[in-house]
Amino acid sequence: MEIINKLFGDRFTSDKTFRGKKILFQTLTGKEKLECDSKSLGGDLIYQLDSAKAPTLARSIVTVDGVSWKEDDEVKKIMEKEENSKLPLAEAVEQVLLEKDSEVLSALYGLYSEVVEEHRKAVDGLKKG
Repeated sequence: MEIINKLFGDRFTSDKTFRGKKILFQTLTGKEKLECDSKSLGGDLIYQLDSAKAPTLARSIVTVDGVSWKEDDEVKKIMEKEENSKLPLAEAVEQVLLEKDSEVLSALYGLYSEVVEEHRKAVDGLKKG
């Protein structure tokens, strides 16, 4: 475990503001990235990108103004449904997000892309040091 911690450290997080709300994003783990990628197979590149937005945001947004997905009423409603009692939280969030405005999803995904770029620059800096 010590070697892994030395190589990877903590997950990268960054605050962004959207519509006056403070959103805490975190980068995805390898497993989360694979989950998102598996949902975006097939079609052209535009389709693949669009179909990865909700799964990525469901896993990368930690809180909005300090409130987590677990506390969201719409997510709770999906999780409480009898047939969804074992549904992973991220998939419940995906269901909620997919019912929302696609342009807002794109804007939020753009913010996540900025977080990834910040992290990429930080990692590049580690290579030099």
